This record gives sequence, C-alpha cells and structure tokens, in this order.
Amino acid sequence: MDHLWGKSRHLYLDGEVSLVRFEGTAGGSSSIHFHRHKANFLYVRSGQLDITLKDGALWRRLDPGDSTIVPAGLPHQLRFRQDSTGFELYLPEQGQVIDPADIVRIGEGRAPPAPDPASISQTPKLTKGDRRPPHMQAGPQSIQFPEKGR
Repeated sequence: MDHLWGKSRHLYLDGEVSLVRFEGTAGGSSSIHFHRHKANFLYVRSGQLDITLKDGALWRRLDPGDSTIVPAGLPHQLRFRQDSTGFELYLPEQGQVIDPADIVRIGEGRAPPAPDPASISQTPKLTKGDRRPPHMQAGPQSIQFPEKGR
C-alpha cells in the first residue's frame, strides 16, 4: 500500500496478530494517530526514524536493530529521518481482536522538521502510565524494556 510517507505491506494477518513490513522515505511522516486496543511493536531494519507524541515531543529514536512498543492509546507519529525499512507487529489487548477500524487519526499531513539532536538527552522518558489517555491508565500496562545501551 502506498502512503504519503512510503509503503507498507501486510505479511501476515489474522484475528490475533498483524505483521507489516514498511519502507519509509526520508522526510516523510505518518499521521498523528493511536490504536484503541492494540500495541504496536516496531523494529527498524535500516535507516532511522523518530516516534513523536501528539505535541511533537520526541519519544523514541530508532536506529537499525532497535525496537520499541507503542502502547495502545498513545497518540504518536512516525517521522522518517532517513530512508528506512522495518516491521510492525500489532498485538491486541487481551480479549480484543485485530480490527482495521482500531486506528484513530488525529491529524494528517507531513510533520514539522525533525527535532534537534541536542534536545534528545533532555526529553523525559515515558514511564508506566505517562501520557496515556485516562481510560487506558487503569488497564493493562505496556512491557518496559531497558534503555538502549544498558
């Protein structure tokens, strides 16, 4: 499927899991969006991308070999700093199934310029419950991974 930011292709899809391969173009960005009932596991094979929050703040920068989980309910945007390839694995919350209508787009269009690299060390890290909609804070929590380099 062609997107403003690049291409994606479903490699596997059933009611319990969805695996997508993406190819992002440098300078492209997804819409700001969130998934109501599914977490999004991202793995970057090549290139570099930023995951930013609804307000544009940098949440994670992913280089080749890096991965992260974007919890259900967290408004985010993918910004491709370089031509990038990788995979997304969508995992529904317990009792839910994969549903294409699960995505909620908050805004369309290209992102503002990528954040200044000097600001990354000052960006607060997301911790359990931070920046999640109130209806998600009491629900299942995301898996916490050690920070890169530890």
